[in-house]
Amino acid sequence: MKGTLNNYLALTFVVICSTSGWAQFRIPSMDASLKGGYSMVNGSSTDFEGVIVTGSLMIHINEHIAVGPFISQSIDMNFFENEFGFEGSENLAEQSMFGINARFSTSRSKVLRPYLNLSYYSVEMVEDFGGYRLAQKTTGLGGGIGLMIRLNRNLYLNAVEVNARQIKDDIFFLEGANLILELQAGISYNIGRKK
Repeated sequence: MKGTLNNYLALTFVVICSTSGWAQFRIPSMDASLKGGYSMVNGSSTDFEGVIVTGSLMIHINEHIAVGPFISQSIDMNFFENEFGFEGSENLAEQSMFGINARFSTSRSKVLRPYLNLSYYSVEMVEDFGGYRLAQKTTGLGGGIGLMIRLNRNLYLNAVEVNARQIKDDIFFLEGANLILELQAGISYNIGRKK
């Protein structure tokens, strides 16, 4: 009898705690972003530039901080080799990036919301010569600034975002290049409750 009572009390305690926990549970606020833009890497005698598409999913810690993964892929990129100050050979190229982003923004306003972001990522650069390809992966840290414009309750326009992303290791076919510069714009859709 005593064992049954203890089991009953333990079960009641678990049910009450679980119910209280579920009452407090809410879907976290997050936003999904899709941006397009221009990326360039300038070396001493080479340039790597073209169009990129970036997607991200940011989970809001509070109304000022959001953290989440991002992925970026080039869709039309070229590699230029400069010879004696003049544009020389040109090949197709690819840039792909995957990492984690932290966004720091001002509190929600009726229209404008400026923000800063910091990112850590893995990036792969590829130069395509037709018959063969050169590729190299490295990691890096980056940062940027941007401005969101609120269109309605859930939809934001990323009017502009400028990023500078450092390349940790030298890319052997990009002489003297250690920085990726990006200019992007797009949309963000807020999911879940507001933070």
